[in-house]
Amino acid sequence: MSIFLQNIKNNCNKSDGYLNVKVIKAKNLALGNKKTKSINPYCVVASSMPYKLDSKIRKFNQGKKIRDQKGVDQDSIFQTSVIENDRNPNWNEDFEFYIDKLTTICFLTIEIWCEGPNKFLGYVQIPVSNSYCQNSIQNWFPLSDYRENEAVSGEINLKIEVSPTVDGLSLIQLTEENFDSIPEFIFKSFWNPHRLKKLDLVNCGIKIVSHDIQNLRNLEYLNLSNNKISSLPDSIGGLTKLIEIDVSNNLLESIPRTISKLNMLQYINIVKNNFTEDSLNELSENVIDECEIKGGIMNQLNFSSSSSSSSSS
Repeated sequence: MSIFLQNIKNNCNKSDGYLNVKVIKAKNLALGNKKTKSINPYCVVASSMPYKLDSKIRKFNQGKKIRDQKGVDQDSIFQTSVIENDRNPNWNEDFEFYIDKLTTICFLTIEIWCEGPNKFLGYVQIPVSNSYCQNSIQNWFPLSDYRENEAVSGEINLKIEVSPTVDGLSLIQLTEENFDSIPEFIFKSFWNPHRLKKLDLVNCGIKIVSHDIQNLRNLEYLNLSNNKISSLPDSIGGLTKLIEIDVSNNLLESIPRTISKLNMLQYINIVKNNFTEDSLNELSENVIDECEIKGGIMNQLNFSSSSSSSSSS
């Protein structure tokens, strides 16, 4: 394995990342001091990874405020500024947490408190799911209480995103390597399904394309030219964000009908394969009208005519 390929494999095997949280604002908060009818809210922000705690500690932590919980790194608990006398405060403050194992569930917990009487105003606890790994998501979250006797009301507006610790995960480009099939680590990577946009494997001796290629659901550009591929899996129809496909200079005789599901496809290059006229006609019927087919039926007929002319002369 080349050093370059090993580096790509190492990056694909990473499952750590940064949890980026923007505490934007809250609305309709409960009063912090009913006598003075005042409220000076601030937020306590923390992330937790339950898999690191044993069952006794997890049980102890149930219903406990963040600062009272065991096993929580106190250095990773942050606090927003205090907004004076406002039930609809605006913070617009950013926080970042390092998460070492995104393949296991971790939680983002935010509590709202009132300065002065230090009264608890509510909390949200959000499991950090894969949906935050592709794009940032901004949403309103209703506040809850730890116990039934706590007076809680209102919502908090948060922007959440999980990002990788390494750059360049949107592109994998390999040329003149030697493997019979696309390496499994590309499909099984934690980050590739979320971040990989372009897969460029040219002249690598590839014979087989696994059904697992459907895992790369955000792929936009696929270049498998100059290989030894004789067929493509039906699962390629699951790559619904594909814009361009290059499978020129292979051994293909047809393209799966599932290509009809690729509504964003604009260009496909099938030059120098083993297509029959019937399979080319079928391909033309299956792709959307806006898609350009390089090596389609007209290209093949023109190529055959020019070849015959050259031979006769």
